[in-house]
Amino acid sequence: DPSDLQVLGSKFCQNSTHVIALGGQGLIGGGGIVEDGTATIANNVFFENWTSTKGGALVLDGQAIVEVSNNHFVGNISTDMAGAIFLGDVTANIFNDLFLDNSSPNSPVLLDDQGQATPNFNLWWLNTVGDANVATGANSLFTDPLLVNYVPGDCAAGNMLPTPYSP
Repeated sequence: DPSDLQVLGSKFCQNSTHVIALGGQGLIGGGGIVEDGTATIANNVFFENWTSTKGGALVLDGQAIVEVSNNHFVGNISTDMAGAIFLGDVTANIFNDLFLDNSSPNSPVLLDDQGQATPNFNLWWLNTVGDANVATGANSLFTDPLLVNYVPGDCAAGNMLPTPYSP
């Protein structure tokens, strides 16, 4: 099916977008955008992406059905909405993800009033303005993920690995 998208095992590191036209109304994510169709986003690293609008790492919108699992969202920034993921008119299952040190004036994960998100089994740590404006999931953790040599500004793959004592 041409509407199916799979993003697997990739690294989105220090990408940026800035909306000048459209009065800042575009759906512009720092790392990527999914609009319409179905998508699986799994086993990726979204590290220190930045946007002046929605979704420091990702924008999910347009009646999409998305599964977001086993990803690391680390140090992403939006100066508007959603440091990690902006969820618009979308149905999203978000599980087994790490949300570390994401920031925005709102929340690391933001659910637009048209969408439906089901987060569960995620780890949330050092995000600004709380963790999400949706339920973070009954099985989620709120503790230091103990990453190996995590150094802000360093995209080396080894820095995103958990230590043997990681929760």
